[in-house]
Amino acid sequence: MSFASYANTSRFIVNLGLERVSRLLSLVGNPERKIKAVHIAGTNGKGSVCAFLQSILISSGLKVGLYSSPELCDIHERIRVNGENISETALSNLFSRLEKAAEAMDDKPSPFEIWTAAAYLHFFEQNCDISIIETGMGGLSDATNVIPAPSVSVITRISFDHTDYLGNTLSSIASHKAGIIKENRPVVTINQPDDAMKIISRTCREKSAPLRVVPVPPTELSGIYESYNGTTLSIAGLHQVENAALAAETARLLGIDENHISYGLSHATHPARLEFLSPNILFGGAHNPDGAAALSQSLTRLYGNEKFAFIYAAMRDKDIAGVLKILSKHASRFVFTTVPENPRSADEETLFQIADELNIPYSFSPTPADALSAVSNEKRVIITGSLYLYKYIKASVN
Repeated sequence: MSFASYANTSRFIVNLGLERVSRLLSLVGNPERKIKAVHIAGTNGKGSVCAFLQSILISSGLKVGLYSSPELCDIHERIRVNGENISETALSNLFSRLEKAAEAMDDKPSPFEIWTAAAYLHFFEQNCDISIIETGMGGLSDATNVIPAPSVSVITRISFDHTDYLGNTLSSIASHKAGIIKENRPVVTINQPDDAMKIISRTCREKSAPLRVVPVPPTELSGIYESYNGTTLSIAGLHQVENAALAAETARLLGIDENHISYGLSHATHPARLEFLSPNILFGGAHNPDGAAALSQSLTRLYGNEKFAFIYAAMRDKDIAGVLKILSKHASRFVFTTVPENPRSADEETLFQIADELNIPYSFSPTPADALSAVSNEKRVIITGSLYLYKYIKASVN
């Protein structure tokens, strides 16, 4: 397997820790120490906060790097500058240089560590004014956490996910997320569940890190979008008000004026989050119960008690029962499918067993395209579960 092919297997491998990535970065000049960054951790909402903040900062005239994962359709989405994906030529060049550095390491870097090093190196060499860095998993031992002093650390809503790695209590999960908090560097979060808030507050006190807890402002519906303080958000969903408020407060800490904040919030894009792929097909990713609750809240707000056909696929390590239980009140039926070429995807037996236990109506289609055919006569279809499903659905709709 080539070095690039190995690097691109990152979504199937978890290898937490900072030693390998720190060594790799040291061999290419420690670019992570030379960039200005916002570091974002949390269970739900990280990608949306990144999208809002990127839009705000670009609108203010800054050159903005963004590192996020996983990609929706193309691996080049993971590293962006001013909203443009990294080119294949640039990525190949970075991988070639990192391969040479990795040859000098006894403990070889993981795929995610290679991508993280590539992002930091690219943002430094592109002279980005600021870079937005989304954690991969957790925070404390996440490869992105080699940033010594972020301009702002942001912690989005914390709930249960990746419990095999982060622990099965909110306190344990919050301890990992709070690992991105650095000495004397400001922290922005929303009002978290008590167990999580205690951890964040204590960590901020211990590190003399100023803490801003952002209130969620009142909002009203404007079409399918939420509007608050005179600004209509460009990403749908009631839960996006919280994410927008986090991005706005972060931008204020960076010295961005209110006009650019308002413009950025109203022009951000973030596919697969309550996105209409056609007039009757709505994609709304919900890979854990907290995400399902947010989707449920938005569906009720938009459509009241209307029932929908759902297409659903999930990774087998997720809380599938928790998600389906929440969404079942909106469902006339579920059409289960799998994510192609993904060994983590839950198979039909797993999905059937859970559906039977919950007593919900279902059928199975082996591919996303087959699932779309199965619901072709429905008035409205909601596609949800794993975001890995998105590119296959989008290709079939288009």
